[in-house]
Order: sequence, then structure tokens, then C-alpha cells
Amino acid sequence: MEVHKHPHHVMHSKKWSEYLLEFAMLFLAVFLGFVAENYREHLVEKKQEHQYIASLYDDLRVDTTTLNATILQKKWVISNLDSLNKLLASPDLHRQNEQLYFLERFLTKNEMFNTQDVTFQQLRSSGSFRYINNLALYKKLSNYYSLYNHYQTLIESQFENINTLTTMEASLFDGKDLNSLNSSSPNSFYTLFKRPQTNLHLVTMDDKTLNFLTVKAGNALLLQQTCLVFLDRLKETGSVLIADIEKEYEPILNDF
Repeated sequence: MEVHKHPHHVMHSKKWSEYLLEFAMLFLAVFLGFVAENYREHLVEKKQEHQYIASLYDDLRVDTTTLNATILQKKWVISNLDSLNKLLASPDLHRQNEQLYFLERFLTKNEMFNTQDVTFQQLRSSGSFRYINNLALYKKLSNYYSLYNHYQTLIESQFENINTLTTMEASLFDGKDLNSLNSSSPNSFYTLFKRPQTNLHLVTMDDKTLNFLTVKAGNALLLQQTCLVFLDRLKETGSVLIADIEKEYEPILNDF
């Protein structure tokens, strides 16, 4: 019986250069994958940055419009409070009841500016400020919203003595006459109060009560003037921010 012999396979040993080539190819594949992933993440972060910048830009533009309106309203209130302070120092105050009734209405009228800070709060709470690479822009943004927080604290201080002011009003003015000056259907901020159409009379001309009113009027005027300083600074800071964003990110703003 014939026995078939299987041929022996000769094992081919690789040269060191082949191992080196395989290693180099494997390393290159891993490296290119790493580069591709980093590039993809970079594109995602850039897109996030552009979205946040565009949103911040829109918020600041809304703020600017609101600030312009609030500043005009603030100046109007200040002019009326200034007239009130001059009236209270007048020697013929007892002949100016109607004017006193009207101007007193502005003691508690403090139009507030509320910033459009949704994007800023989202960036802060989510830790997404890392997407904004412009450090100078980040500092200016922080300064803007810090300034707003100081302004808000100042605004809140006006409500501390409302009860004492109401007590003074009740002892000095006739309630029905005072309420009659409130417009039932104002069409703007400037028509909230009506000027008296009839003679109005003070309940009392007590020196102590009038002195209290004088102190309150002086404090109210100072508060409004201080608020105006903050509003002007906010407007100036916001305008600089808008200009900086337009200068650096103008191409991307047109895409949103």
C-alpha cells in the first residue's frame, strides 16, 4: 500500500522591517483617528461658540433698545421729581395743591430695566463659557452683568419704606383726590397720571408731615439720578460689547 507523504510547509519568518511597517501603519491609523476625532470635536465646539455668540448678540441688542426707552422714562421722572423738590421749597406751597398732588405721584414711580440674560445664565449654569475663546470678551460680558446686578440691588432699595410713605400720603392727601389722578387707560408710560382738572385740597399742612414728604422727595430724586448713572453705564458697556462682537464675529452673525 502506497503511503503518501504530505509536503512540509516552510514557515516564512518576517523581517524586522515588516514588523516595523505594520507597527507604523497601525500607529498611523490610530493617530489619524485621533486627529479626526479632535477635529470633529473642534468643529462642534466652534459651532457651539458661534451659536452662543449669536444669541448673546441678540440679547444685547434687545437690552440696548430697552435701555434707550428706560433712560428716556427715567429722565422724565427725574424732571418731575426735581419740580416736586422745588415746589416743596417754595414759600407759596399752600397755593400749589394741584401741582403737589400730581408731582407726588412720581415718588414711587421707578421704571425698571430688566436685562435679557437668558443666554448668559445658560452659559454660566452649564459651564459652557469654555466655548468662548475670547478672554477679553468674556471679561466684558461678566462686567456688564455684574453692573446689572448692582443696579438691581439699588432698585430693590426703593421698596424698603413704601409703608411709611403710604402713611404720609394718607395724612397729607385726600385719598379719592389722589386716586383720581391715576389714568384708567394709559396708552404709554407718560400717561400713567392725569393732571388735576379741579381744585384739590390737602388734608393737613402739618410741618412735620410736609418735612417728611420733603425728605422722601429728596431721597427719591437721588435714587433716580443714581439709577440713571447705572443705566448710562450699562448702555455704554453694552454698546462696546456689540461692537466687539460685530468686529470679531461678523461673518457668522449673518448665518443666524
